[in-house]
Amino acid sequence: MAFSTALATWWLCAVICSLTGVWSQSEMIAFPSGIRYPTVDPDNTRTPKDAYLFDATDVENKKLSLSFKVGQFKHGSQSQFRADPVLFTCIQKVQNAMQKENERVEIVSGYVPASSMTPTTTHDDYQSTGRAIRIRIKAGGSGTKTKNDLIIAAAKYCVPVLEQINRDIGITDLGDHIQIHIQGPDESGPHYSPGTVATLAMTGIDQAYDVVGAALCPAAESPILSTAGDIFPDSVSTLEEAVGGLEEPISRDNVEDFGKLAHYPASHLVFQDTESSSSWCGKEGNPCSSCAAIVGSTPTSTLNLRCADRTMTYRLMKFLRSLGKAVSLEWSGVKLQVLEAWDEPHSASPTGDQAEGSLYYEGRAAKVTTDDNDAGKLSRLSQLAICAGVDAALLQADHLVIAALKQKGTETRTVTFGDSQELVECEPPAANGHMYKLRDEFSETEAKDYPLFDSANRHDYKLGQEVTLGMFVPRDGRYLRLSPHIVSCFQSIVIAERKHGIDPPLQVCRSYYNQMEIDSEIDIFDKRYPSSGLGLSMELSFDCNSTSDHSSPLDLYDQMQMVIQQCAPIFYRADGKSMGIGLYSNFIAVDMRPTFKAWASHEDLLEGASAAEFQEYFQRWANRAIQGRIVDPDDPQQVCKTTTKPGRQDINFKHAFPEKTFIDNADPNRCIPNSNTAFCTDTYSHRLKEVNRIFTEVKRKHVLRESGLKSALEACMKSCDACQQGEIWNIKVEGCNNFLHWVQFGFLNDYTEETPGDDVSLYLQESVDLKHYACHGHCLNKSPLFSLMVPSTEKRYRPNPDESIEERLYSTANNPLPVMELMHQIYAMSAKGIVKVWVTNEKELITLKDPLKHVCLYNKNITKVEIYVGQSSNKGTVSGVMQTFYAEWVKQGCPQYARKFLPPFTVSDLPPHMSKRSAEFDMREQMLHHHRNWENRWLNGHPLI
Repeated sequence: MAFSTALATWWLCAVICSLTGVWSQSEMIAFPSGIRYPTVDPDNTRTPKDAYLFDATDVENKKLSLSFKVGQFKHGSQSQFRADPVLFTCIQKVQNAMQKENERVEIVSGYVPASSMTPTTTHDDYQSTGRAIRIRIKAGGSGTKTKNDLIIAAAKYCVPVLEQINRDIGITDLGDHIQIHIQGPDESGPHYSPGTVATLAMTGIDQAYDVVGAALCPAAESPILSTAGDIFPDSVSTLEEAVGGLEEPISRDNVEDFGKLAHYPASHLVFQDTESSSSWCGKEGNPCSSCAAIVGSTPTSTLNLRCADRTMTYRLMKFLRSLGKAVSLEWSGVKLQVLEAWDEPHSASPTGDQAEGSLYYEGRAAKVTTDDNDAGKLSRLSQLAICAGVDAALLQADHLVIAALKQKGTETRTVTFGDSQELVECEPPAANGHMYKLRDEFSETEAKDYPLFDSANRHDYKLGQEVTLGMFVPRDGRYLRLSPHIVSCFQSIVIAERKHGIDPPLQVCRSYYNQMEIDSEIDIFDKRYPSSGLGLSMELSFDCNSTSDHSSPLDLYDQMQMVIQQCAPIFYRADGKSMGIGLYSNFIAVDMRPTFKAWASHEDLLEGASAAEFQEYFQRWANRAIQGRIVDPDDPQQVCKTTTKPGRQDINFKHAFPEKTFIDNADPNRCIPNSNTAFCTDTYSHRLKEVNRIFTEVKRKHVLRESGLKSALEACMKSCDACQQGEIWNIKVEGCNNFLHWVQFGFLNDYTEETPGDDVSLYLQESVDLKHYACHGHCLNKSPLFSLMVPSTEKRYRPNPDESIEERLYSTANNPLPVMELMHQIYAMSAKGIVKVWVTNEKELITLKDPLKHVCLYNKNITKVEIYVGQSSNKGTVSGVMQTFYAEWVKQGCPQYARKFLPPFTVSDLPPHMSKRSAEFDMREQMLHHHRNWENRWLNGHPLI
């Protein structure tokens, strides 16, 4: 996990630097090429205009961006150079755009030290700052693009980039090439020279801020606000409820927060520009800027010169751009008009135009209409705004207000919870940033894994079917970090509690701790310390506000297995992460971490176990949960109603049918029970003969319940019907199941509770090649019960005694018998320890599904299942089928009969040391083959065929 690596790295660095006394002041500056260059230390000549100074030694062929190398930008043989990554971000964008037109850009000159140049114009000296570059279209291209196209591209791709750092662009036409530079922090607005460059630049800016197309918004189907006071979404009564209220008004003096606001420089939108006539804006002495887009004097990104109504959050600007495009497509020649966006005091309204606490003071609301001021368009405008994705909208009599959630940065980054619910990453005001800042060991890249969210006024916002944002809101009530996997974990706990009737249910008492809370409330040695500020943890209790018996450590201890069962698989699926679970006196701590950890805050909570035993016990439970082996049906009562009680041979066993399932009597393909068929009549004497044969064998042993045993045998073997459902089939099943459980012919001759005997094997009876593997230990074929029953289940008779044609007495078509299936089930229940399964492919495994289910789901004496596959290439498929079985069975186990968890299984090749078959085995197989293929022998030997 990122925080573990970061912490270790930071600690090692701190120790080394402390021991050596060396703390380097050199910075590593990342360029668009992905290469980080160390700055020259010290750089005593740098001014606010200047970029960082770098050493050019041995880096001439290294790249500053994808297309441009250090050697192309630095001056001659100079050993040092200045360069700005922002400049190369925009120049590379220009290059990319030109390449799409089969043109290329080349550098005419880049950094030139002041000692090597003689400025002839005001802006020549920018080359010495490292924030200027002179470029032209390289000869040999398509020839379709001109210098003017290069100027347009420079404005299109560089202005949005520079706007993000609150700087303006400078573009100078130098004849056969142009210069692009970054204006200084104190320079007033963009610089275009000569004046015609401004017109071209405005074309590029409009292209940059245009939106390709608009969202479909059919009038008859889209939400609409039709009456003044109507609000979107309709689940709230104020805009603040939808997007979170104002936290801290942003003023120009608050440079860090104000600098994070966007400034819209294009001409697609119309701005009312009422405040520019005031004598001061923001505070007395500060001039007001016009919001009108005038060619030759485009709006500036310089902070103090920004106009208020063009200033807003980036999220709000995204909405306005999309809505502006929709308006232009809806009504030809009409533009979206912004009446108000970010607001500040001015001479005409010393406290600002809006009420105290308004979203306008954070730049998160805008008052809009169409520039023709047609109030009849407002309802349709509201539809277009909702289709454009605005977070909230309010219709007023003469305008529409749209509002935006807090957002971090220039691009929206959302995190999805559940199926579709999203939270937008945000950041607090700079004054409160220290409270939510991650520890110093986290790099900027690592910090992106732990976004911050705003919960203000959104406590009822659903993150899942049973979970709301308010359940995780921190004590300060606003910002939090929260992993979707923690939410999924708690959602699963809620569902499990309802299923099992746990009352009172567990609650989330704490989830996210800000840094100040961590420092004051959590000891650095507490196992919660690493994750509590990352949104990867929560603390659960029955009552967060009480120390009642419901929150006793013993009650909480009993719930730890359930919590692990629900959460460990969720965390594991999240990039293989594990979980931590800790027992405290009044809560359970749950978190995500690299490796599993279970702990108790005090040894008195260990229930008599050692800390290692405590860890091992819950570790095993977590492994079972991750492997999907814990039996947990969705509806235990319903499962038990449809489950036939399984069991080993027992004289006290009594077959009990589950609740009858619905049989569609109208189904034309339904089998109708009938014991009076010609087959049943003709074979009665043969069936009676088999009953007598079996019972004669049985009587040779001690019989505890002769009458009941014979009645069960008769119900099993004398009954006749072609159906595998209905009354007669149920008589067969009950009789056969009771007889097989009661009869004193067992499965494992030497089986006792103390001595389990040979390994038990399952295999497909028809698989001759695998039989010698399976029966090398113990298999069903070796059992006395198998020897007793199989001669009858495979019995053949002659319908006409005068002819040699034979038919099966208990064929599937005429009189199916459940003996073999039931015998496999009871055999599976009689096993102990390791069960071995022998298959060639997944089809054979599917055939063995029923006895496997009894082995894995109901037999509590099984410790492991070993599956051996005859064809090595089929191991993956066999494993996949077994995993599918497990996923099905854990939902089908009746708690009265089933195991708590399924045994582990492995899938392997056949063992090589068992590959040679004995002569005795081959002879026995030849005899069985001879017996089973009587029809072929009869046909091949008949004189008339």
